[in-house]
Amino acid sequence: MKTIRVLLLAAPILAVPSLGASRDVTLEQAMEIALRRNPSIVVAQGELAKSDRKIDLAKGGFLPKLNAFSSLDNNYSFPEELSQQYSKYDWKSGLQATWTLYDPALYHAVELEHVEKQVKSIGLVQQRNTVSLQVASAYGELVMLGQQARLYRESIANLDSMVERVRQKVRLGLIPATDLARISNQQSSLEIRLDMCLGNLSERTAGLSELLRLDRSDSLVVLDTAVPEGLQEGLAVQTSRYDSAVATLAIETNRIGRKLDGSWFHPVVALTWQGYWESTVGRVRQFQDKDAWYEMGAVGVTLTVPFFEGLQTKAQRSIHDLDLAALHYSRQADLEARDRALHGAMRRCRLAEQSRDRQARTVASTEEIARILARQYLDGLIPVSEVLQSRNDVVDAQIDYRNLADAAFKAKLEVCKYNKEVQACLLK
Repeated sequence: MKTIRVLLLAAPILAVPSLGASRDVTLEQAMEIALRRNPSIVVAQGELAKSDRKIDLAKGGFLPKLNAFSSLDNNYSFPEELSQQYSKYDWKSGLQATWTLYDPALYHAVELEHVEKQVKSIGLVQQRNTVSLQVASAYGELVMLGQQARLYRESIANLDSMVERVRQKVRLGLIPATDLARISNQQSSLEIRLDMCLGNLSERTAGLSELLRLDRSDSLVVLDTAVPEGLQEGLAVQTSRYDSAVATLAIETNRIGRKLDGSWFHPVVALTWQGYWESTVGRVRQFQDKDAWYEMGAVGVTLTVPFFEGLQTKAQRSIHDLDLAALHYSRQADLEARDRALHGAMRRCRLAEQSRDRQARTVASTEEIARILARQYLDGLIPVSEVLQSRNDVVDAQIDYRNLADAAFKAKLEVCKYNKEVQACLLK
């Protein structure tokens, strides 16, 4: 398996400082690293965990509640003639428990939190898919640039091997010495293009390292054979439904909200218990002090029925009705737009792959022509300019092929964006 040692190749030319041990990463490994370390995914995971706590909080409304209380009351309503026979102050201290048996608002609140959790779960998946696409795109660019750098090196090496034979013929007086200068100029041109390619390679490597959150002590080694080339059959069948699911959950949220507004008019039933101690303090019976304690307890059922809640509830329900109508329309429009975008992306992907395959045939043809002209030049049948031009044609054709291969890969990324399992699509 061939590899592209990105930082090590760039170091001699770009004076990049030597880093630590290299890391060999395939496309699958790169995505795994990014999914573990990406900050946005970590935040989305935290939001999903928070949703579980919110559900527990909403369910807490169904659990019994126990409170301690203490009060001091002033009994000022007795007639003056009876004030000496009754205590002036009452001091109560005890416990009170309440258990709500029926409250529609509590049920709808739990429903809302469950829907919110589903939204957060879908958001996490979408964030993971976005990061996977970003990593795949950066990885594909590195592969293309690495292959292009190898192409320049191979072309320079081919010219080096040609120079030795040209020198021999120059010494024998069979060809002019200017041919060596022309070959040297072509080598210099290729070296300049190689330098530019290595500069882009170093920049793209830094970008991928940032996506993977790698330490500066790590150097990146990209395995070029990991990049997929073809569009798999059945890809469109697995069209993503995440956007549609989010829209459906938004509709469900509004429906539950509408029910929640109406639940204010429903009765609430609760089981209550109260146990307390009461102390009476005052002057009774010929101004004698008396302090008495009474243990008291009560169990009962309370029924609360609201009769009027103002116009707020009616207005809120009207708002929810308008939101539902807008969400239904928007959801349908989004489905149609996504369907059109998917078909457009698939068509562009197929055209890009056809162009790539056609260019592959062109590369093979130009390479064969260059080999024939090289033999004719050494036999003294054609000038060196034709040979150098043919080699230029080979390099240009190969670069065009690399660009078309990269365009085909990017077109596949656009199709994978609509796939339910983005990572599986990228790694096919």
